[in-house]
Amino acid sequence: SDADLSGANLENANLNDVYWQNVKLDKTTILSEKWLFVWNIVNNPASKKDLRHFDFSGVNLTGADLSGADLSGADLSNLNVIYRFIKLKGANLSGTNLSNADLCNINLNEVNLQAANLERVNLSVAYLQHSNLKNANLCTANLQSADLNGANLSNANLKGASLYNANLSGANLRNANLKQANLSNITTNNETIIDQPSTRSSAKKKKKKKGGSGAKSC
Repeated sequence: SDADLSGANLENANLNDVYWQNVKLDKTTILSEKWLFVWNIVNNPASKKDLRHFDFSGVNLTGADLSGADLSGADLSNLNVIYRFIKLKGANLSGTNLSNADLCNINLNEVNLQAANLERVNLSVAYLQHSNLKNANLCTANLQSADLNGANLSNANLKGASLYNANLSGANLRNANLKQANLSNITTNNETIIDQPSTRSSAKKKKKKKGGSGAKSC
């Protein structure tokens, strides 16, 4: 950040994971259309914008305000965000590709992630209260210590995911695939829906264990 790229020619540069906040450009800076668009999003509020199907793969969106933005169908694979420095409240991320993204400690409360591809994503210590994860692919995702209070995880694929120490109070996991998932130390209440008997007994047994699953964490 705060770099001065005035007059720079970055047409063929690899700009994956570049931190764009407060970077200075001018009319003589040569930048591809994608990265100029990303620079604008990070440095100018993009709330409620139509960003459907855009290619954000490998982008660092730290500092962006995407509150209420429509990102449905966008490619956010390998996305990099530094902790919680992005605003996504009320954003539509349905059908997005977030595979392998590092979203540790991010705030995704009330965000629509229905049918999103979250395979191998790092959502440890993330805030996902009342988020919509129906039909989402969370295979081998890291959800350690995530707050999923009131989240909709019905029909979600959580095979091999780590939910160690996660808060599932009021969460709906009806018909979710929890095969090989780590449910140790989870928090549930009377409103939590886990309608697979074998999963219930497994969760109760694992609750006594200590330690994580070894998945990627902060």
